[in-house]
Amino acid sequence: MSHILESAKKERSLLEKYLGLMKTRPADHLYRTLSEGRKMLVSPVLLDGGTYADMWLAKTYAGNPQYPERLTFRTRRGDLVRSKTEVFIANVYFELGIPYKYECPVVLRNGKTRYPDFTLLDIAHHRVVYHEHLGMLEDPDYRKAALIKLQEYGENGIFTGKNLILTSETSYAPFDPERFRNNVWDAFQVEFLRKVIKGGES
Repeated sequence: MSHILESAKKERSLLEKYLGLMKTRPADHLYRTLSEGRKMLVSPVLLDGGTYADMWLAKTYAGNPQYPERLTFRTRRGDLVRSKTEVFIANVYFELGIPYKYECPVVLRNGKTRYPDFTLLDIAHHRVVYHEHLGMLEDPDYRKAALIKLQEYGENGIFTGKNLILTSETSYAPFDPERFRNNVWDAFQVEFLRKVIKGGES
């Protein structure tokens, strides 16, 4: 019995040490406390959430060249998109602080270029996530093209459950804005994300 108690004490001691480490400041704290001038002289190994997002968003890209005349709806961030639903989606990402790019090109293994509706930066997990909104599923030609595109994505490691968000709308199954917002809040851990964007400061 005594050896069980001794083992439990050691385990408790290790847990207490771990919890103590968790209370320390994040690894990038020293970099964030530097003046802007000194930051320019340093190449940080780790980046705080805000810097990471800013650098990702600063990378320029050429959007989808097809049907530019259909870019008629403006988002809160100032982007032009193709539908009112895409305006809502973009505004949710903007409001919740999730960095996004609209119709940013993705080159597939077969050399074909696709333009997902939204390319998102999941800061909490340091990964890129794609979002396709299927807004015309009642149109047979649109539905066929969408299924081919999703198949191509899957062949390139982009699929739901991993790194692809799918939303849709039809006359019999309309887009649900509130449910979408709640799902994004949960999936992107927005409460945690807001702390990360501030560099982990409480």
